Amino acid sequence: MSNIFIGWSGNKSLADKIADLIANTTGDHAIVGGGQPKDMFIGAQVIDQINRCDTAIILAEDKNGTISPNLMFEWGYISAKYAVSNIHAFLLNKQSKDLPSDLMGSWVNEVSYDTASISEQELGEKILDLYLQNTKNKSVRNYFDLISDWKRVYAYLSDKTPNSNQTFCEYILSGCLAAYYYQDNRMLRQTLNNLKLPLALNAIAQFAKAYVDIFIQSENMSKPLPQQDYFGVMQVFETSINRQKQFSDDVELLLDILNYDAYSLANSLFLKNTDLDEETRNFCANKAKECLEKDFELLDSFEKTIRNNECLVLLLKSYLFNDIGHLYKDAFHDEKAFLNNLTKSVEYRKHLHQTFTASYPANVFLATKLEQEYIIALSEQCNYMENTVLKGMYKNLVISKFKEWEKELVYTSSLTDRIKTNIRQF
Repeated sequence: MSNIFIGWSGNKSLADKIADLIANTTGDHAIVGGGQPKDMFIGAQVIDQINRCDTAIILAEDKNGTISPNLMFEWGYISAKYAVSNIHAFLLNKQSKDLPSDLMGSWVNEVSYDTASISEQELGEKILDLYLQNTKNKSVRNYFDLISDWKRVYAYLSDKTPNSNQTFCEYILSGCLAAYYYQDNRMLRQTLNNLKLPLALNAIAQFAKAYVDIFIQSENMSKPLPQQDYFGVMQVFETSINRQKQFSDDVELLLDILNYDAYSLANSLFLKNTDLDEETRNFCANKAKECLEKDFELLDSFEKTIRNNECLVLLLKSYLFNDIGHLYKDAFHDEKAFLNNLTKSVEYRKHLHQTFTASYPANVFLATKLEQEYIIALSEQCNYMENTVLKGMYKNLVISKFKEWEKELVYTSSLTDRIKTNIRQF
């Protein structure tokens, strides 16, 4: 049985109605947020109510032209405390685009209704039906909310004692992706070193350390992975693959996806060493290909069963198509497979940038990083294009963007250097 907190804005009678419907339908205990007029410290009481629950229903309605600041405070507190799969927000005659920027990307249900043609009982039943349907689906944390907010992830991992293994694991895995974009892999590594974690989380932390070590030791994939580091991370990834499952389906699936991706990347980077014998080279190439093919299967399963994570799926697909494309080119000398996969990677990078910009309009920093990754892939693709019209158009776009970013070399040098290399081949 769940304890359900119901937050409301100008519609307490509707909240009370939904609480009664929940009790009569599911047997769960619903607490309508707020206090009595005699209560001096209603804010503290609401926090206590939220802390006693594990699921939230948020009824957002702006009777006076704006959503209540009290409800916005409760929503923010709930977002920090609950797993996203346990937060059910309903926008009553509002649209998600009307939300403040820090709540964009939240999973919400837009409920339109006409007060003249629907009773409060009927509206309550409609919301209850949507809530029950949501609980049947895999609506989980939007991982890009964390990936796009590295400061929040870093603060959580640095300052908090794990009060939820599930949430801490979500932050660690998101941190692996966030630290790369914010060029803080070493900071994440040091933070993980300082954590004293229970056994269940220690295995996740060991995986995350190995994950960021790949980028640290290869200087963000610009150099071969040294032999000692290669064997060290491989042992961790093998252990992680054979781990006992103990988290939610989405966390376990994401961990597997990142695990096989890192496994393949370690082999691809180790292949860059020029002194390897032929047997070792064949082993690494085949192992990298095997891991990437497994990753495509896992990501397909993630996309079909886990909603609310479009940006994450686009990001991971762009990685996988890029990595397997270059593996075909460098290890298997298959130019056709390389170009097919590079084309798909470019498409997903472009779509990711567009989707992220629409979902997180205030995060210019990461939007620029994602656009740079798209332009890097596009600059490489330009060198293989046969359509001269398209090639000319895209070359002009690449050169224009390069000149724009070149002015801020401290900010973008590691990425613009790769674009510069491709431009030289135009």
